[in-house]
Parts: sequence; C-alpha cells; structure tokens
Amino acid sequence: MKILISDYEEGLGDNISFSYDLLRRELSRDTEIIVEAISGEEDLAGNVRDADYLLTAFAPVTADVISEAKRLKMVSVAATGFNFVDIEAATGQKVLVSHVSDYCSGEVANHAMTLLLDLNKKIKVHQRNIENRGVWDYLAAQGCLRLADSVLGILGFGKIGRALAARAQAFGLTVIAYDPYMPDEVFKNANVERVSPEGIYSRADFISLNMLLTPENEGFLNKEAFRKMERAPYIINVARGGLICEEDLITALDEGTISGAGLDVLATENPVLAGHPLVGRSNVIITPHSAFYSERSLREVQERAAWNIIHFIHGRNELIQRVINPEVSG
Repeated sequence: MKILISDYEEGLGDNISFSYDLLRRELSRDTEIIVEAISGEEDLAGNVRDADYLLTAFAPVTADVISEAKRLKMVSVAATGFNFVDIEAATGQKVLVSHVSDYCSGEVANHAMTLLLDLNKKIKVHQRNIENRGVWDYLAAQGCLRLADSVLGILGFGKIGRALAARAQAFGLTVIAYDPYMPDEVFKNANVERVSPEGIYSRADFISLNMLLTPENEGFLNKEAFRKMERAPYIINVARGGLICEEDLITALDEGTISGAGLDVLATENPVLAGHPLVGRSNVIITPHSAFYSERSLREVQERAAWNIIHFIHGRNELIQRVINPEVSG
C-alpha cells in the first residue's frame, strides 16, 4: 500500500510532518509513505501512478491525473477548498474525495479584517513613505473612511463569512451579505441584512469574498460586476483566486472602479510573482495564501486529512470528515 503526500514545493516542508507522523504511527509498518514536490500536473500524474492514496492541499488533481492513477482509491484534501480536484472524474473512477472543514474560520476572518483595516488606513503607503522615502506625513495617503459610516458586503455567508461579520460589527461597520444557500434565520441571528449581489455592489465600501470556488461562481467578480460597484469599494479575497477574473480586477484598479484590493490568493496557487501586474501597487496588499495559518490550525488540517485516510483504510467511513462524493463509498 502506497500513500503519496504531494504538493507544490512551497506547500511541503516541516508542516507535512504532522500528516506523515500520524500516518506512520497509525498504519502498518509496511505502508509506503512518499513525499514528493511537484511543479504542475505532469509531475503529479507521474508520481500518483502507483499510489493508493493521495494527500494534498493544492495539487491539480485533474481528469488526466486521475486517469493515470489506476490504483488510486482516495484523495484526501488538506484544505477547505477542493476546486482543484476534478470531482466528476474521481467519481467516475470510484475515487473517494474528502476535505477538511472549519479548522481555521477564526484565522481567516481575522486575516480578512486585517486586510480591510490595513487598506483603509493606507498602512502600506505610510510604511513605504517612512522606510523608503523618509516622509512623515499623515496626509500623504488620503481617503481613509470612518468605519462607523461604512458598509461591508460579504459574498458567501458560511462560517467564515459570519465570523467576519461579527468582527466587522465590533468595529462599527454595517454588514450586508449574499448567500443563496443560507436560510433567512442565519442572517437574522447575525444581525446582517440579506441582499443580492447587486445590493452589495451598489452599497458596499468594502467587499469580501468568502465562498467556496465552484463551477457556478468561478469568475464571480468580473468586469460586469466591477462596473456595478458605485462606491469604488476595496475588494478582499481570502477564499480562492478563481472567484475573481484577475484581468478584470487589474482593469478595475487601473480605471479606479475600485479603490484597492487585499488578496490572500491569486489566479493560480503557484504564481510567478516577478513582473506580476498586481505586485508593487500601493493600493494592493498580497499575502501568500496564509489566511488560514496559525500553529494550531496548521496542525489540525494536516492531522484531520491524515485521519481521513486512516479511517478509510480501516473501513470507518462514517468518521471521515466531509466526503465530497459519498456515492463512491456506497
């Protein structure tokens, strides 16, 4: 039996030790556990060809990769999002796919709020002025909003969206939100007005994306959406880069349709940063998909993903957290 732990090189390293150590401790000694870094789909296809189980956070598990993996029984995703896995192809080949939920809602909500506050107070501009230019001038970065007079629009009102709403309300922001899947009671209990996306575009000073990336909402924020934004809001994305059409975001920034952006994710999980058109802007803050991170959340996501494989191997499917295609498990 072979278990492959594979991801882009930046996603491997010491943090994989939590998964590796747990798998080694809980499974038989003759279990082969391999850790391999990849640069893309072709590498993954070669590595997974003789694997029975795959544990990954962001590797592109495409239909072509799955078709190469004749022995593969399960993909355990060490993340909340699973958009990089072709679920239809996995289901067709009877490969179970699981992911980990609600291990970092507080961390992600905190990160989104941090980006909102930094963008509004122009922290990046002031830091550059002081450290690079020796300029001490609070008016060098104008346009700071009073939060008590401002509106935050949240797209996606799951656990992270609701956690962000509570934090924003503590700062005095009025919060409105869109989520077609949540009952009215959820909005009422959070003291948040339920609105359409257009309601957010017309009223919000800040817009935060807190959705899972699905085929239905890929490119949710595009040129049509940006054109409807009446208050030149700041855009915050701590979810998945594919929720925004990146070219349209760049155009919106260039034209001043939006005031800035706080991005924990870009269009790809392995971006080339040199010469990237979003890098180097004073009104754009980019972090390296780190919103989820704390010492505790890192350990939890790795161990839960490993436990999902362990439970599957021992026939304890009812203990697997968040099976995406349960029809495979019968």
